[in-house]
Amino acid sequence: MTLAEYILATLAACIAIFIVPGPIFFLSLSEGARSLRRGFTMLLGVLTAEAILLGFTVVGFVIILQRFMTFLKIGGAALLIILALLAFRSALREQPREKLEASGAPYIKGFTLTFLNPPFILWFITVGASLLDTGLRAVGELSYLIFSAVLLISTVIVTATIVVAAYGGRSLLGERVARVLSLVAGIAFTGIAASLVISILAA
Repeated sequence: MTLAEYILATLAACIAIFIVPGPIFFLSLSEGARSLRRGFTMLLGVLTAEAILLGFTVVGFVIILQRFMTFLKIGGAALLIILALLAFRSALREQPREKLEASGAPYIKGFTLTFLNPPFILWFITVGASLLDTGLRAVGELSYLIFSAVLLISTVIVTATIVVAAYGGRSLLGERVARVLSLVAGIAFTGIAASLVISILAA
């Protein structure tokens, strides 16, 4: 595998994980619909959590996360339920734009949801580890830098696109769009939390 082929393979895998609707996808929709500032602040939280996970990867710590997957699922499910309740509250209450934009802590939401996101962690320690292993054989230690850069760039590209699209929808179609997207996000968070609880009980 050449350097160019490795970069393209890593880019495809990283973009794929972010365009599949999941917790971060729906959080980007709901925060972006409130304001660009909230959406990009949430994105900064996501990037911070990813940078920490990438740091763990370099020292081999991510493998330990496999042993704590059940706790991650419990924490992730609890967080998703909280986010669902907040999203439902935003959807059901008509609020002034200023209050809508000021409520909550988007950085904390982005950070914790990334750090307590079992599907992403699972992807990280399986697909991500496989990409790194392939890269080590193909391009050596440079694979760590390539994987890290591609992951962060993919996050920015996909998440920023969702945030801008959600904000644009609200700007064009009015405040009702923000409420609809909050409702969609709340339903999605509830469904993902339920699937995590089911996977815990089935284990």
